[in-house]
Amino acid sequence: MRITIDELEAMTRVLFDHLRRTERGTIDVSQDYYWHIPKEQRYDAHSNPTAFTLGQLSDDWSELRKIASGQNDPIAYGLVSLSTVLLYVGDQEVY
Repeated sequence: MRITIDELEAMTRVLFDHLRRTERGTIDVSQDYYWHIPKEQRYDAHSNPTAFTLGQLSDDWSELRKIASGQNDPIAYGLVSLSTVLLYVGDQEVY
């Protein structure tokens, strides 16, 4: 599988447009902590993960805001923080 940045951006735009059409301007986050599986185990479908750590949505959000404001430089790993927030939104906001 090969993913282009243009396709990824277009798909994201479509999904965000869908969220906007639902007339919700905010999303309430009622949970803060989540289980994180290290990447070495996350993509190994042949064995069960054994190492879990706790991640925190509020911490991820804070880091993303620093990137968006220019306080921190954007790095690709910021997408990992973004993915946890988007996963939460997708899990909670099913419409």
